[in-house]
Amino acid sequence: MERLKYYFKSVRWFEIAVRMGAPAIAILIALQEFNLVTGFKTLHAFIAFFLLWAHGYAFNEWGGYSFDKLDASKAKTPLLAGHVSSNEFLILSITFAAISVVLYAMLDTKFLIIVFFDIIMGILYVHPKILLKNVPIASFVILFIVSVNDFLLGWLVFSPSITQGLLIGMYFGLLGITGQHFHEAGDCDSDKKANIRTNAVRFGKKNIFIMGFTFYTLSCIYFILLSLLKIIPQYLYIVLLITYPVYFVIFYKCLKSSMGSSDIHCFVKRYRQLYGFIGLCFILQLLFGI
Repeated sequence: MERLKYYFKSVRWFEIAVRMGAPAIAILIALQEFNLVTGFKTLHAFIAFFLLWAHGYAFNEWGGYSFDKLDASKAKTPLLAGHVSSNEFLILSITFAAISVVLYAMLDTKFLIIVFFDIIMGILYVHPKILLKNVPIASFVILFIVSVNDFLLGWLVFSPSITQGLLIGMYFGLLGITGQHFHEAGDCDSDKKANIRTNAVRFGKKNIFIMGFTFYTLSCIYFILLSLLKIIPQYLYIVLLITYPVYFVIFYKCLKSSMGSSDIHCFVKRYRQLYGFIGLCFILQLLFGI
């Protein structure tokens, strides 16, 4: 039981919950009628998606083990604290991936193209012998595509229109690039120690941090454009207008700080909470048309 407790703690519940906002919003936009059949199909898709990202984060921790040891902020994680071994994390990752693939195959084999792409890109991105995160711009491209795929994995459950799904999914792709900028800025100091040449190490922590906010602004403009073109329900953009000043304030406070690792990680925590709030508002608006 003690071991299971640490396995449970090893799952990045909050991060995955935030990522599940994209397929949840996709399903609510595409769903024409809610009944017992569509309800079970939605639950099936959510479980498959959850396990796919549980695999991704577990593999990320396995692949980044030697680098994360240099980051004091991660010292209390079950892996670095020695409660779970590196090999156990790899087995967890493979198990999560296998179950997810089976569930998506049961849902529809068309999902496997997206799922296998996400798995392969995740491996190439963080595997210590390949480490695409060490290649300039590669991490941004990967996060953009994978974040678009997050939306498609929900959209294609009930909609055959790939074009509309891609157009809306690009909003989440821009959010993926935004988050990657902030994460690389936060990990910049430990990545330097580990000799990992991420974009933040190459181009400067502050520059990458500012670019992250620039991409967030672009994502908001793009979302409003989707609303004006009636590709998404027009009332959804209101929450972005309300929360944008909040986002700017927490960004500006971090920018004016010492921009140490703890400052940026604090900012990341706050913007994740803000994302969670925005996603919840989207879901409530779609459910009740408010």
